[in-house]
Amino acid sequence: NLVTDDDAVVYSLHPNCQGGHHYLSAFENFYIIFQEKGTYRRTSDMTHDQKSVEYSLHPNCRNGLNYWGLPDHYYFLKPTSEWGVEYYKGTNFNKDECVATYSIHPDVTNFLPGGLSVTKGPAFGIWENIK
Repeated sequence: NLVTDDDAVVYSLHPNCQGGHHYLSAFENFYIIFQEKGTYRRTSDMTHDQKSVEYSLHPNCRNGLNYWGLPDHYYFLKPTSEWGVEYYKGTNFNKDECVATYSIHPDVTNFLPGGLSVTKGPAFGIWENIK
């Protein structure tokens, strides 16, 4: 129950599965994206790191803004291209097996974490107390 957190169980991540920038599940496995290393790890169990393998991310699959998965595909938002932010659907991060790419309306991009920095540019400033 996500409202009351009744009967919740917390599992520890195996050390090899820690420090990822993005985590997703697809194809009955878990995927951990390590942006700085340019790799991803596929595992069947993040607690014991079972049936794990690490691959290089194809250059077209790097630097996604958000990554997520469904049973038969993975998805990510690609940073700005000539069409703006793109929604990418694929089946293999290593070989860049792209199924489809679609552009995303700026209003949707604005709604996502970090989206305003994509459409409006980076923001810099400081907080000031109002008296």
